[in-house]
Amino acid sequence: MKFNIKDIAQEGRPVNHRYTSAEVRAMLGKSELEPLDRPAELEVELTLYRTNDAVMVYGSARGSYWLSCSRCLGPCHVKVDEPDLRLTFLPPPTEFEQERELDLDDLDTATHDGVEVDLEPLLCEQLVLALPIKLLCQPECKGICPSCGADMNDKPCDCKEELPETNPWKRALMQLNEEK
Repeated sequence: MKFNIKDIAQEGRPVNHRYTSAEVRAMLGKSELEPLDRPAELEVELTLYRTNDAVMVYGSARGSYWLSCSRCLGPCHVKVDEPDLRLTFLPPPTEFEQERELDLDDLDTATHDGVEVDLEPLLCEQLVLALPIKLLCQPECKGICPSCGADMNDKPCDCKEELPETNPWKRALMQLNEEK
C-alpha cells in the first residue's frame, strides 16, 4: 500500500483497508514464513499526516492467519491485534546521518524515497511480530513421534521406540551428547 507524499494533507489522510487472504499470505511469504492455505485477514485503520518531509502514521491493525505448529506441524491460528501503531517516515538519511549510532527513538522510524511511502513493510512486520516465540496449536501439544512421525495429539503411537544402536539418527545424537 503506497501513498504519494504530496497527496497526504497536513490535517491527515484516513486509510481503512481490508486485505484478502491471498494478500495476507503473500505478505507473509515475503517474510519467509509459509502460511497455510486457510482463511487469513488483516484490517488496518490508519491516518497519515505530513509535516514538511516527514510522514507520520497512526492507527491499528487486526487480523489472523494460519501457520504450522512447531511441534506437530498441524494448523496453528495466529491473531494480530496492534491497537496503537505509530511510525514516522523520514527522507533518506544524509551521509553524516548514516554513520551515527541508532537509539531507541529510531525504532519507530523508517525512510521514504522522497516521493511516496510504502506501508506494506510496516504491516508485514506487524504480522511477524504477532508470532509467539514457540508457535503451538495448543499449549499441551504432544508433537510427533520421533520414530514413526505419528501425530501424538490424535492417539498414542503404537511403534516401539528403536534402540539407539539400530536408529542412525539417535546414534548420532547420542554421540553428540557424549562429546559435550
